[in-house]
Parts: sequence; structure tokens; C-alpha cells
Amino acid sequence: MNKPLALLTLTTLATAQAQFSGPNEARVPRSAEGQALARAVCAAPVPLGNLSGCTVTNRYPSSPLPDLRVPVKPQEGKGEWAYVPVRVLYGSFTRPNARDVLAQFCTETDTCRADAVLLTRQGAGWRAVGVVPGFDLDVCLTYPVKGGTDAATCLARDEQRLSRVQVFRWVGGKAQVQQVAAFRPLSLTRPDSAQCRGGWEAEPLQWHDRDRDADGWPDLTLTVSLTRYPLDDKTCTMLRGSGILNRRIPDLAFSWDGVKFNPSAQTRDFLKNYGEPQ
Repeated sequence: MNKPLALLTLTTLATAQAQFSGPNEARVPRSAEGQALARAVCAAPVPLGNLSGCTVTNRYPSSPLPDLRVPVKPQEGKGEWAYVPVRVLYGSFTRPNARDVLAQFCTETDTCRADAVLLTRQGAGWRAVGVVPGFDLDVCLTYPVKGGTDAATCLARDEQRLSRVQVFRWVGGKAQVQQVAAFRPLSLTRPDSAQCRGGWEAEPLQWHDRDRDADGWPDLTLTVSLTRYPLDDKTCTMLRGSGILNRRIPDLAFSWDGVKFNPSAQTRDFLKNYGEPQ
């Protein structure tokens, strides 16, 4: 693996975030943060999925962040996987007033499908307490939870461009993840899909967390682009000489009650027609 790959995942995440606007509390860790979190992950007293059994190395002196090496499983062949810390999100996830962080470590490839690790402050360092499978920290906001802890709400786009808004809470020592909304891109190779038959594609554009109903809890407004294309509904091919038919930019409203998001009736109908099922 060569040195330019160490920055490839960061570049990919930045490109994905450039297509979506709005507040974002997640960020790239600084060098000292990355080193401290990497050491805590590799010394974890609990299983951490793909990162279990890792060792911290700094094979590339010019890189500000460490890389974690994990042996490849015997059934996968020989060698090792390399992970780098790419995103962190701070909050009080485990208990009120705790100093916690969600940290995402990605393989040095052009996509990142790694799990997030939850760590809590312990003295001058960190202690890993668990893993959140399939939770990506691309663009995130924290929301206050009844009882004094925080929830993490994140939007991420995977390698198939499936956009998903999810909420993470740490409940009873376990990760709890709720899917709020998901949108799949139009694929012209799936002529039997509802999208091909209807010639539409929905994609999130931006969000904000203003309190919509004045109940003291921040809410979520997700702005979505709904685009219709002139397609042959039998072959899912673009009709010759035609472009976009029309585009709407609706706002989807979700009220936060301190535990979960509740979609408005209009939003629920939109997700039923244009969202990806859970």
C-alpha cells in the first residue's frame, strides 16, 4: 500500500460532504487526537469488530495520523488491513456530562464502510466502550436526550450512493441505531424498480436543527431534491433528445422528542412514496 492512499479516504469524504450543506459537528481529528484514540482502540478491553486485535503504527512519517494494522482473517488470505482515523464526533453519549467521542476508522481505499467506535474519557486518556456497526460520521449533529445524554444524528452516502440519515444512542450499555430516512439513486439497470417506472430520484441537499414546534427540543428539517426524468417505463432508458422533466425541492420535517424523531404526516407520505424502506 503506498502513501497517497493514506489521504484517499479523507478526500472521498470531503467530496461527499461538498454535495450536502448545513451544520456539521463531525470533523477530521487532529494529529494528537488520532494518536490517542488509536492507542485506546488497540488497547480496548471489549471486542471492536474489524478493529479487534489491532496495533498502532506510524509507517508514513509525512502523515499526521497513525494507521492501525489488523491481520487479515485466514479465510481471506494473507497480509493485513490498514485503518486510519478519519472522523470524530464529541458528546455525552454514555452518561450525563461525560466526555465521549465517536471515532471512525476507515481502510485506505476510495470508500469507507467501517464501524464507529465509542470511547469515553478516562483520566488523561480514552477507553473504548463499544462499537456502532455500520454507523458513518460523514455529516453529523448531536441532539439532547431526556436524562442528560446526547444522541448522534448522521447523514452518510455509501459506495452505491444510498443516502441514509441515522440516529445513534447508547442505551443500557448497547448501541441503538434508528433509521430516519434513506434515499436510493436512480439506477437505469433496474427497469423493474419503482424509480424506473416513475422516472424519479430523491436526494438530500441540506439540513438544519431549528426548533420547528417551539417545544424546547431541536428538530430536523431535511431539504430534498426530487427530480423526474423522461424514461421509457419498460426499459428504463432515457428518451432521446430530452432532459429533466421537472424538479421539486421539498422540506421534510421531523420533530425530536428527546428520544426519537417523529416525521410529520406529509413527510411520512413522501418517504412512503420516494424513500428507501428500512
